[in-house]
This record gives sequence, C-alpha cells and structure tokens, in this order.
Amino acid sequence: MNITPINSITPTFNGKIIKKGFSCSQSIDNAFNQFADIKPLADSQDVVARLSSRKVYKTRDRNHFPGQTVYKLKFSFLKENSKLDKIKDFLGLIPRYSLTKHYHSECGLVNRFSKEYADRLENRIK
Repeated sequence: MNITPINSITPTFNGKIIKKGFSCSQSIDNAFNQFADIKPLADSQDVVARLSSRKVYKTRDRNHFPGQTVYKLKFSFLKENSKLDKIKDFLGLIPRYSLTKHYHSECGLVNRFSKEYADRLENRIK
C-alpha cells in the first residue's frame, strides 16, 4: 500500500493571463502575446491586463496630434480563483498597477513591452 505524505502535495492552481479591452488594436495584442516577461508573474495568481484608450483633444500635446488614440495598460492580480476576488476586481477594490504612468500611442506602447518595464512593474508590485 502506497501512502503519500500530506507535506508533499503541491497546489494545483496555476495562474492565467486574462486580457480585457484588447479588441481595438491587433499590433498591441500581438506584442502583448509575445511579452514573455509577464508570464512568471502568472505562476501563482491570475493576471488581469486591461487596455484603456482615449482620444487626444489637446492641441498643446507635443507628442501626439489631436484626434489620435492613445492607450494605457494596467494590471491587477487575483490571488485566488474565487468569485469574491472577481467581484472585488470589478468594483476596483483590488489595486491596479500600470505599465507606465501616462497614455502612449500604439507604437509607443508596443515599445514598452520590454524587460526594463517588466522589472519596473515587478518592483511596484513588491
């Protein structure tokens, strides 16, 4: 008879990456799928990535022209796969961490998917 000790059982929960709001741009979606530095954060928790967008209306913006769509990427982390965490995330009670502080154009956001920005995000989480 084989008896498995209780201490050797490892948890079976593996986190996943959930994307919300990525339907607007195919190049951002492809670049995010190749962003391998975010995958180690999803080992023990769910990573919810939210892409928000807005139009530039200021004429004094030096980096973007009026009418251009700019994007901001935010992450939140769900510790457990439970309905309570999903409700807290929907209500905004779980902290959200942004990849950068400001909105960026499409090509500017794609350039931010690098090791440097992944390290900054990991430092903010800790």
